[in-house]
Amino acid sequence: EDVAAAAAAAAAKEVRWGRLDGAQRLGWLAVARAVAEPELRAGVAEAATAAWAGGRGSGYIHRLAIELVTAAPGSWLAKPGAWPDILRLAFSYLDVDCDGWLSASDLAAHVDTAAVLGGADAALEEAEDWVARWGTACSPRRDDDASPRPDDSPSAARTEDTGLTATDFQAALFAAAAEAGEAREGPCCAAGQW
Repeated sequence: EDVAAAAAAAAAKEVRWGRLDGAQRLGWLAVARAVAEPELRAGVAEAATAAWAGGRGSGYIHRLAIELVTAAPGSWLAKPGAWPDILRLAFSYLDVDCDGWLSASDLAAHVDTAAVLGGADAALEEAEDWVARWGTACSPRRDDDASPRPDDSPSAARTEDTGLTATDFQAALFAAAAEAGEAREGPCCAAGQW
């Protein structure tokens, strides 16, 4: 029974992971890469290792990202004070040009273009959609352009003049946890701590 229950739990986590959009999955992969194992509660890294060793798909970082996003916020982090630093490091992993914004180009640089039908152009288009979805109503990249983009206009974000702020990035991560069936915030990671 334990084997069957473990297999069912793993399948449920995969389904919840699959419900996230690409930006959310990319964000949680960056968090998994940024978190140090001593910052994790006992059992979290072991669960990721067991899933990876059990032949359930991709590598350890991928499995750890699934464990993190499908766990209740705060339940996986042994040192809640580490959350802002983990977020900063995860954000910096994705910020290819180091300008403090996650542009569509930054995000597309992390997409396996060989696995995307349409290659690099399709990856960039998808990343532009992520920026449009997760950017706040006023996330211009340049200080001299403070005009808001309409929330209902994905094409308004299809420019290198927009990108995700650190706050936008955090909001996408919290929404991913909520979409995965957990509470939006937890004691480790309340909005505004970053």
